[in-house]
Amino acid sequence: MTLDEKYLNEQADSVIIEESGCYTGVITKAELFEAGDSKAVALNLAIKVNEDILPLSLFFKAKDGKDIAFNLRHIAHLMYLTKHKPELNPVVRGEKLVIEELEGAGIGVIVECKQNDGRVERRIQTFVDMKYKRTAKENKDGVDTPVTWNKYREKYGKVVEHDDEFPF
Repeated sequence: MTLDEKYLNEQADSVIIEESGCYTGVITKAELFEAGDSKAVALNLAIKVNEDILPLSLFFKAKDGKDIAFNLRHIAHLMYLTKHKPELNPVVRGEKLVIEELEGAGIGVIVECKQNDGRVERRIQTFVDMKYKRTAKENKDGVDTPVTWNKYREKYGKVVEHDDEFPF
């Protein structure tokens, strides 16, 4: 197979999401990242929102190896909302530690983005059920209306929902 050089002059369709908002999509990457120079560990996610990508890193172990409670809470919510046990069971794929049960799972996420020295920092507010837009707590409490999703939808004014018809 030979690739046509004209592709070098064309823009790729995927865009990295850099705006605060409420998004739903499909997890295309779920990998553990272990910092080589410390005891820090993160769950790196890539969520495909139609043709765009929302990359997220949840450091749940600090440099000193201590737990980071708020990100462990986010990960527990993610596992619950994707109907998995609250544990990360990585498998080795090449040189990566992959959380296979999350790949292909649909999820909603509310994220706040801020510019910091030329980079975008993405801070997760919460994960939500993709269909009903409820948080883990709202699901457990039997709440009918997605209070948190609606609050942030108003605050950010940006909602992008995954289109099931969009071809991957």
